[in-house]
Amino acid sequence: RCDGRTDCTDHSDETNCPCKDQEFRCGDGRCIDVHRKCDGTADCRDYSDERNCECKDNEFRCSDGTCIDKARRCDRTPDCRDRSDEHGCPVPGCTAAQFKCGDGRCIDIRRKCDDRVDCSDFSDEANCVSEACRADEFRCKSGECIRISGRCDKRRECPDGSDEEDCCTSEEFHCKSGECITKQLRCDGHYH
Repeated sequence: RCDGRTDCTDHSDETNCPCKDQEFRCGDGRCIDVHRKCDGTADCRDYSDERNCECKDNEFRCSDGTCIDKARRCDRTPDCRDRSDEHGCPVPGCTAAQFKCGDGRCIDIRRKCDDRVDCSDFSDEANCVSEACRADEFRCKSGECIRISGRCDKRRECPDGSDEEDCCTSEEFHCKSGECITKQLRCDGHYH
């Protein structure tokens, strides 16, 4: 026990031993050479030898306090245990001056929330906050403005389909699908 050689497979014979003067105690109780602390390589199983180190100019500080090479930030491979090196990175495939549509296509960022649908899935006009729609426009429940002529035209133009809701007249039945059928067709034994 505490002879520097691991004899137990779980390393229990070398944990919580007093560390020598030139050693650093890992969070799990193991001792490593002090020169291996803050060297950019996790030698302790709990990464404690790489926490709270001064990061060099060419290094990125992870949220948990460890440092990694800046070249490993935003490379689509998490290098920080907490994955913080991959947070706030530009969307893969699109530049910072572009918006990535839900279908993966990139459009100019200025075309997002411009009241014109550019993405096939309407994602460039989703979650846009505008003060008010113009008099010739209809506000979707999701907040977007569409041409008033697009309301109740049997074509879904609002991403949430709200432009086709409540479009039935008093002479029509409102199906769950949002479709309107004449009341005579209801319960006639056919699907419409």
